[in-house]
Amino acid sequence: MTFAEKLRQLREDKNLTQRELANIVPTSFSTYRRWETEGYTPPLPLIKRLAEVLDTTVSYLTGETEESVTKAGQAENASEFTPTTVTQERGMLSYELGNGRRLQVPDTPENAVQFWARVDRLIGLQPQATAAV
Repeated sequence: MTFAEKLRQLREDKNLTQRELANIVPTSFSTYRRWETEGYTPPLPLIKRLAEVLDTTVSYLTGETEESVTKAGQAENASEFTPTTVTQERGMLSYELGNGRRLQVPDTPENAVQFWARVDRLIGLQPQATAAV
C-alpha cells in the first residue's frame, strides 16, 4: 500500500473528511488533498502529527513496516486500563489498573460533590455552592 492509500484508509477509519484532517494537522486542504490523491509526501514533522492523530506509527505511514498498530495499539492500551480489582473504601471506588496504577472515583453523586469540594480546597479555589443531586 502506498503512503496515500494508507493515509486515506486511516482517515476513513476515523470517519474524518480530508478537510477535517487538514485542519487538525494543520495544513491547507489543497495540500492535504495532494498527499492523498497526487502522491505527495509531507515533511517528517507532519507525518509524525498524522501518525499521532490517526493512531498509527510513522514507520507504518512511511512504509518501513506494513503492520498498522491501530488495532494492536488499541488492544494494548485497553489492557492497561482494564481494572484487575475493584474495591470500595471511604466513599470511593478504587480500580487497580495495569503497571501498578490506581484510579479512584467517588461511589455516589453525593461523594462526588464532597470529593470535588476537597479538591477545590486543596488547590486553593473557593468552593462553589453545589445543588443537591
